[in-house]
Amino acid sequence: GEEFARLVPEVREVLGEAMFAEIEPRLLAVLAGVEQHFRIERQFGGGPRYVLDGEYRPFRADGEVCGIVASLRDVTAQVEAERLLERAQSTAKVGNWTYDVTSDVFALSLQSQLMLDRPGRQIPGAEMIALLHPDDRARVRANGMATIKAGMPFDLEFRYRVNGAILHVHTVAEAARDTTGRVVRVVGIMQDVSETREAQLALQVQHEQLEQQVAGRTAELRQQQTYLHALIDNFPFRVWLKDTAGRYLAANRANLNGGTGETLDPLGKTDHDLWPSVVADRYRDEDQAVMRERRPRTVEVGTAGAAGSSWFEIYKAPVVRMDGEVLGTVGYTRDITERKTLEAAREAALLEAQRLARVRSEFLANMSHEIRTPLTAMLGLAQVGLREDAGRRSGDAFARIVESGELLLGVINDILDFSKIEAGKLSVESVPFDPCEAIDRAVDFTAA
Repeated sequence: GEEFARLVPEVREVLGEAMFAEIEPRLLAVLAGVEQHFRIERQFGGGPRYVLDGEYRPFRADGEVCGIVASLRDVTAQVEAERLLERAQSTAKVGNWTYDVTSDVFALSLQSQLMLDRPGRQIPGAEMIALLHPDDRARVRANGMATIKAGMPFDLEFRYRVNGAILHVHTVAEAARDTTGRVVRVVGIMQDVSETREAQLALQVQHEQLEQQVAGRTAELRQQQTYLHALIDNFPFRVWLKDTAGRYLAANRANLNGGTGETLDPLGKTDHDLWPSVVADRYRDEDQAVMRERRPRTVEVGTAGAAGSSWFEIYKAPVVRMDGEVLGTVGYTRDITERKTLEAAREAALLEAQRLARVRSEFLANMSHEIRTPLTAMLGLAQVGLREDAGRRSGDAFARIVESGELLLGVINDILDFSKIEAGKLSVESVPFDPCEAIDRAVDFTAA
């Protein structure tokens, strides 16, 4: 101690006041028998900075501390490599650790400490186990014991619970053995894969939601398809949908029987697969004309068979997409035999009615002429009698005969007018008319 005190001024002068003040406590501790290990950074003469690992050990003689053995080692390159490694691990979210089997202690790198939010390089094994997620604890312990006891590689993904949050890590480790082959430590790295797992979980949730939406939409489409099939299947006539090549894309149940007694399945087929060539060619030409002209077409076709004549109404229309592209044709075939039969019967009845009306008109005209001839003769005779018996009592009788005959002749003329009306040949004329005279004649005729 006295010698050190004597050398202090010289050491202070060589090292400088600042450095001496830093190392003096360490020197005194070494003289007291305690080794000193430290790391310092120094810059000499304005040059680059150095990182130095220092070690002070007491020098003993006969059990007494009689001096200090000091050493400094330049670890600048090593520290720089460690810093680069820590930077790379921080970027990749990777930390390394070492587990000492004997002491049951984990030595964590800086990045591992940050990931687990556990400042301090040394962490007991029990504390590391306590950080594990309860659902993963047994699995991690089983794999860890297999690594410690049998030296098996450790490659596992599991979870930590850090301050209430879930940390997903992928850990890879290997056992290190001593010269006797006993596992003395385990060296490993762990990578934070939380973002990846959260993204995968979000993607899975989104995928499940999308699948639910697709399933719901598919169910809606199937329901709509069921309604559509129910709609067209309940039509009592053939309904179909074709593409531009004439292949049937959809057809209702009425298409299963094409009227030939055979069971037909038109889906995916063309008319040439179902009908005779003459009929199929006509259908194809009609389809092409409808698609080319882009407008509907309705035709009535009559056929003759062993059971008699049949009539069909065929309607075809183009299927056009919103952008104007023609996708095919849609149409129906309806049996209108009954309607045609009714129309023919109605036409025949109309012709018969017209014939009967014509016969009646002819009959009335003939009868009117037949009645008018004797009536005219009677009127002539009555007028002769009226002239010859004028002023006598018989003259009044002749006058009434003339008036009655003229009235009857008017009725006959009216019947002839009805015939002219039916024939469309009635003409209207304007003549003077004395209502008083007509009233007097009516009164006289009634009084008589």
